[in-house]
Amino acid sequence: MSEVIRKHDFRSDSLLSPAEAVCTTIAEALADAEGVSPLDIDPLYESVDVDALGRFLDTVDPDDDVSVAFTHGEWAVTVHADGRVVVDGT
Repeated sequence: MSEVIRKHDFRSDSLLSPAEAVCTTIAEALADAEGVSPLDIDPLYESVDVDALGRFLDTVDPDDDVSVAFTHGEWAVTVHADGRVVVDGT
C-alpha cells in the first residue's frame, strides 16, 4: 500500500474552521491514496470526532511533537500538530 503525506497550515485559512480545514486536507489525502475524488470517500465523521480534532489543532503548538491517529476504512490516518496529515495503508 502507498503512503500519502499532505501538509496544511490549519491556522492560516480564515474561511474555514480548524475542523473544516483538517477534514478537507484528510479527505484530499485519502482520495489521493484511493485514486478517487474526495467526494467519493466515506464521511470522516464515521471514524473520528471532527470537531474534537479541530479543537485539538486549534489548541496545540505547531512545534509540539503530538499527533492524533485513527483508522478510516483500510487507511491509518495520523494528524500531527505541525499540520502534516499522513495516510498509510493498514
